[in-house]
Amino acid sequence: MDSARHYPVSVVVCDVDGLKLINDILGHEEGDRSLKAADQTIRGPFRTSDAVARIGGDEFVAILPKTGERTAADICARIRKAVDAYNQGECDLPLFLSVGYATGTEPSEGIREILRWADSHMYANKYQQTVESQKKIFDFFLRLLASRASTDEGHTLRIQRMVHLLGQAIGLPPDEIKNLVLLSKVYDIGKIAVDEAIITKDSALTSDEWEEVEGHSEVGERIARISPETAVVADFILQHHERWDGGGYPRGLRGRNIHLYSCILAVVDAYQAMTSPRPYREPLSHKEALEELKKHRGTQFDPRLVDIFVSLFDQEYLM
Repeated sequence: MDSARHYPVSVVVCDVDGLKLINDILGHEEGDRSLKAADQTIRGPFRTSDAVARIGGDEFVAILPKTGERTAADICARIRKAVDAYNQGECDLPLFLSVGYATGTEPSEGIREILRWADSHMYANKYQQTVESQKKIFDFFLRLLASRASTDEGHTLRIQRMVHLLGQAIGLPPDEIKNLVLLSKVYDIGKIAVDEAIITKDSALTSDEWEEVEGHSEVGERIARISPETAVVADFILQHHERWDGGGYPRGLRGRNIHLYSCILAVVDAYQAMTSPRPYREPLSHKEALEELKKHRGTQFDPRLVDIFVSLFDQEYLM
């Protein structure tokens, strides 16, 4: 097409946002589904005379002979509308695209130079919508976690209430309590990378299965960092399964080396887990759960936080 009879020539570039993250977190099968959805969505507005191809891991390009700038801009708008329509449908994996185009009017400009301009415009579009697309990807992961979790909304709200009251009891200022509550909403986000059969298994886990479960803290940290809103709690997600005596994971941190937020969450999450039904056991009573916390103060949990948590129940703040 790099000859005078095909000019003006337009080039449209589309990039699948978040593909590497989807591959890494959900697996390449899910990433392939995103690529196929992108292919079907992108092809719609083009003519049979246009050359449309995937030219990289997450990048698609279309070369449009005898196509001016206005038509190219219209095609990009139609691609964006098609993406919106796809995401409003019954898709369980949203599609995120950055789109850019460029038009050359003279053969001397060359297809490769037009492609370079279009690529530059695509990255400008990606930069403009980075925050929005990051939030959408994170929200998708949260919805996926909710769909897989065996807990109900009341469970999540109880954890939020308990960390809020425990944070107040130790004198945290409002802005820190806000971050603590945010942590309580997203701390288990990494479990979306764990095989659902492992999460719901009603018998003892194998060593390989435990290794997969224990990886969820690191996965959760990575997911939290994709959005500026949740990046502030990423380190605390990483540490929420550390133990006071250094026997936790993933880094084996000990005592005051574990962040206070993670220590607070560990106490609250353990209480809530013990008093909730699981596929492999009946829930403990309120009294039994508090006794378990006291039994593990100074080993699994920050002893001071356990004492304050128990006292809040004694004062009926948490009842």
